[in-house]
Amino acid sequence: MTTSTEVGKPSAAYTAALPSWGMVEALKGGTAAMRAARETFLPRHEAEREDAYKVRLERSFLFTAYARTIELLVGKAFSKPVTPGDTVPENLKEFFKDIDLAGTDLHTFAAQLFEAGLDEGVSYILVDLPNTQPATTLAEERQAGVRPYWSLIKASSVIGWRVVIENGKPVLDQLRIAESAVVPDGEFGEKVVQRVRVYYRDGRWQLWEADKPQQGQQARAYQLVQEGQLTLGRIPLLAFYAKKVGHMEGRPRLEDLAWLNVEHWQKSSDQNHILHVARVPILFGKGFEGAVEVSPNTLVTAQGEHADLKYVEHSGAAIGAGQTDLDSLVDRMAALGVDMLIKRKATSGTADATATGKAITESGENSILGNLARSLKLTLDAALALTAEWLKLDATQAGEIDMDTQLGVPAADKGDLEVLLKARMAGEISAETFFAEMQRREVLDPSVDYDEERQRIEQEGPALGMLGMGGNADGTDPSDDPDAPEEGAAAAGARGALP
Repeated sequence: MTTSTEVGKPSAAYTAALPSWGMVEALKGGTAAMRAARETFLPRHEAEREDAYKVRLERSFLFTAYARTIELLVGKAFSKPVTPGDTVPENLKEFFKDIDLAGTDLHTFAAQLFEAGLDEGVSYILVDLPNTQPATTLAEERQAGVRPYWSLIKASSVIGWRVVIENGKPVLDQLRIAESAVVPDGEFGEKVVQRVRVYYRDGRWQLWEADKPQQGQQARAYQLVQEGQLTLGRIPLLAFYAKKVGHMEGRPRLEDLAWLNVEHWQKSSDQNHILHVARVPILFGKGFEGAVEVSPNTLVTAQGEHADLKYVEHSGAAIGAGQTDLDSLVDRMAALGVDMLIKRKATSGTADATATGKAITESGENSILGNLARSLKLTLDAALALTAEWLKLDATQAGEIDMDTQLGVPAADKGDLEVLLKARMAGEISAETFFAEMQRREVLDPSVDYDEERQRIEQEGPALGMLGMGGNADGTDPSDDPDAPEEGAAAAGARGALP
């Protein structure tokens, strides 16, 4: 059996991005996740004992500004349904009721893809076929009832890749995807198995499974357990970039907000600690011999001329300054969230020359959120075309996805929106009140029903995360537009199990 210790080794680019992704993951995990991270986000004071640090940590509570802002932005971007357009062939429309073969409809899948892109800077769609055997031709796949599905791939699952340049454009030559799977262990137990899928430009794919690490072993060994070849001859991957920093590389779109949220976590911890100290005065005494009994029914006497007994209390000046600093941080975080929603006019002198840039210029104005929604639509349209290609249909006749991309509010309404967002983030107004005020200002479509929207949110399940297996791939950038979808080649057989 073929063995490798290199297949699971992450690339330098992946390793460089991990701290940013880890910060976002911890912030979205709430207070429990931030406490579990310990000194990563809450440094220990000099000479602070472990027991004292643990007490301070347990008195720290996260203000969930980042997670709430992402929730609000995704909610705004998907306040209207995402549906296949009228020009989409009827046989393709049926796929969108269960686009990933895990019960996820198009609207929910698109929202999860969008959220993943915001969190990590880039997210992917792999348009794949189930790993059925022994079908080896398209005709056999159709006869077996196999149909294409979309798999959502998080950037944090892509641990390495190799790129070659063809006709001046980067093309993936090899791609490695890390994944985990829960498998039976004995009659009733279960265990988590670490795997790596390797995809090649010629359509080959491999599945490697990790052995148990041996004592003293520096690198985990992987065994090759499965391999195959795709009938399409290449693997189509589409990339949605929210913040592109390089080919196959992204960073959290709201990384600045995330750092401010970490700063708030640290300073609010200090504030809680100083409040605790201030609320517990210290009894100070001098001039007494032996122990002194202190109680409401006891008289304390002293013989010494300079004897004294009193409480030492904090003046409280630092408490007020600390609270002012925290309030300022909340304002700055809210401003970063609101900035995503403010519409700005695009001019010929400022807009880029890409297809996305030209469309934005022609529309007159749009917000950052609206521009990202437009980029997402391009990715979904490209995935639709690739789905048609799997079925040997004319990809140019696949149609388009219907999605609202004109999002945001005029700059004149920025002040009101900041006040509302800060109030909602602080829990000072209810979600329903916030929803109503957003509708009154036409930030949300007045036809959207609050109760129905809450049901949609509940149906989306927990915060986005890739569970189980997830195939992936990549290839050539269709243009130099950093917001354009990216199509490529790497392999398959696995699929992402979405929550």
